[in-house]
Amino acid sequence: SKAFRFIWSAGLAALFYLTCPPCFSKTTLAILLAIQLILINASGFIGQYAHGNEPSHHVAYLYDYSGQPWKTQYYVHKISTELYDNTVTGLSGNEDCGQMSACYIFSAMGFYPINPVSVIYMFGSPLLKNTTIRLAYGKVFIIHVKNAAKTYIRSVLFNGISYNKLFIRHDDIERGGSMEFTKLIGPIHSLEQKINSYP
Repeated sequence: SKAFRFIWSAGLAALFYLTCPPCFSKTTLAILLAIQLILINASGFIGQYAHGNEPSHHVAYLYDYSGQPWKTQYYVHKISTELYDNTVTGLSGNEDCGQMSACYIFSAMGFYPINPVSVIYMFGSPLLKNTTIRLAYGKVFIIHVKNAAKTYIRSVLFNGISYNKLFIRHDDIERGGSMEFTKLIGPIHSLEQKINSYP
């Protein structure tokens, strides 16, 4: 955890200072601790991906554009289930203006706005079994997920009709309706063949 890393590195720096005071001035020790605090904020690593760095939150969803949506589903599920929890240190980075939480909420519902001005939400790996989005004029958009704990999307129904795209548009949500995801353990590679799946 971030707290453990900080305590460990602070203890190590203090040990060096106590065993060799001439080697470390108090100023050097303070600089080392400040650097460690900065490094703690770059957290939530999966390889070189740092979920603690909010501008990279869209990266896991880019596999949808590359014709490999199962990779998006894998990494979004991994991020949502391993880098968030309901403890005091449950966010893997600094909560700048609510972005860490917003990323989780979007991902848990099953989609994310890679480019917010594009009005397109790319599918990930929904976690919530049932979600109701209350809209203007009394409309609602309902999302139901079968086998929500699984990682990969097997099929999608939009307003009860089979849906083979990897995204949904904002105006589709605004009109109200329903979406149903069915998930399973293993990936479905055939999704890559559907040209009209991509925005």
